[in-house]
Amino acid sequence: ISEPDRGISDAFNKGIAQTSGEIVGLLNSDDFYLPGTLGQVVAAFAQQPGVGFVFGDQIFVDAEDKVLFCQKGDPDFASRISNGMPSVPHPATFVRRQVYAQHGGFDLSYKTAMDYELLLRFHRAGVTGYYLPQALAAMRTGGESDCNFARAYAEVRDISIRYGYNRHLAYLLYGWRLMKTYFRQQFEQKGLTSLVGMFRRMFSRRY
Repeated sequence: ISEPDRGISDAFNKGIAQTSGEIVGLLNSDDFYLPGTLGQVVAAFAQQPGVGFVFGDQIFVDAEDKVLFCQKGDPDFASRISNGMPSVPHPATFVRRQVYAQHGGFDLSYKTAMDYELLLRFHRAGVTGYYLPQALAAMRTGGESDCNFARAYAEVRDISIRYGYNRHLAYLLYGWRLMKTYFRQQFEQKGLTSLVGMFRRMFSRRY
């Protein structure tokens, strides 16, 4: 269905409302699943009946589908989520539909970091996740959070404060994230792909 909406969060919620299966995955335009992903995800849910969502790794590709970098998922995400989005790649994350029914969908007031607010809300409600250590999805560079990183970081700052994180620390992290992404994008513009990959691994895995 293609129709007007009130932003990405609204579009996601419309899609979720149309689902009838037990497991929901959200795939943005230009992104794609890797071969075997759906079967592996279904098997993981069957083996982990108590979890609310399953997530894995994702690869970043260029316009010709050349692999640039693999973003590893973070099995210890719960210990890091209070101050920023851990490495739980959005296209490589699958959620039980009943979790959306119980805890709600995406908050329309957020335009870029809506997945962080959603995951933090799920976590605070006791929803658990399971990390599947393999690449499940591919994302092309230049997406919403990349192009509007300053807004994404501002939203993450505000969301973390909303859920109880220290305001002063949140602003310090906001400044650090702005700086590291600025330099990473400078490397990308100069075609320093190997340096970009190293930078992402060390400093820039997520929001």
